[in-house]
Amino acid sequence: YTHSRAEIRRLLVQAIQRAWRHHFLIALLYQRLAAQTADEEREILLLRLVDHERAHQQHYARALIRLRAPIPSDIDAGERFWLWLLPHCGLSVALNWAAWLERRDMRDISTLLLADMARCRLEARRR
Repeated sequence: YTHSRAEIRRLLVQAIQRAWRHHFLIALLYQRLAAQTADEEREILLLRLVDHERAHQQHYARALIRLRAPIPSDIDAGERFWLWLLPHCGLSVALNWAAWLERRDMRDISTLLLADMARCRLEARRR
């Protein structure tokens, strides 16, 4: 437990902000994929996924509000690149990329939450 609680909190805020941006990005990606498909059923499914991603984004926004941390205003240039590239790679690649990104964000947030809990226990024992 080499990080202080303040450092863990700072890293957690950054991870949640990153997850917020990623869900924003994934929702935009699904919108673009829906707009370019000729299959009406696939379009409807992708638009439902957009709503699902926006719900996740709102979840992270609430977490940031509870932490009194700013909600990101936009995605960065690297994320914009993925938003341009992935619709050209096909639906399967785009969906797998989005799933990988979400798993990575969840892993990062979970790790930091566990580190915070461990730090709290350690500090409680020292008292």
